[in-house]
Amino acid sequence: ALLGDVLDIFVVWAWWPIVLIALGLVTISRAFGSSKRLATMMPGVPSGADSVLSEFAFWSGVQRKVTSPAFRQADLTAIMGGIEIDLRQAGTAGGECVIDVFAMWGGIEIRVPPDWAVSNQIVPIMGGAEDKSTGTQASTNRLILRGVAIMGGVEIKT
Repeated sequence: ALLGDVLDIFVVWAWWPIVLIALGLVTISRAFGSSKRLATMMPGVPSGADSVLSEFAFWSGVQRKVTSPAFRQADLTAIMGGIEIDLRQAGTAGGECVIDVFAMWGGIEIRVPPDWAVSNQIVPIMGGAEDKSTGTQASTNRLILRGVAIMGGVEIKT
């Protein structure tokens, strides 16, 4: 019985570093490899400089203003840092755009035009995802937010 308890403790304590390393590798691969992947996800929609956005903030801050009339997707990762994205002068490609977020001990702030509807699908784990936008479901443009906020926060403002 004692040997079984020791083995159970060893198995539990031996796996957590592997999980942390895997989480770090996923985060880094998202930061460096996502812009090419995102550009091919919506064929037929012209891609411009601002139509696809990928930002990574680690112990730092990033501020971006998007003015593309055909914005379609973003991938935002904030780890112990912050990202501010201003979409108030942007339009959507086909009436809809998607932003994937990952906030861990950091924050992401997204400003949208007042006529955009926001679909908040973010999962907060000891964190928060707050939608302060003024758009209604009848709006012509729709922003879909999905991802995770772990001990961090995501705020959507008009």
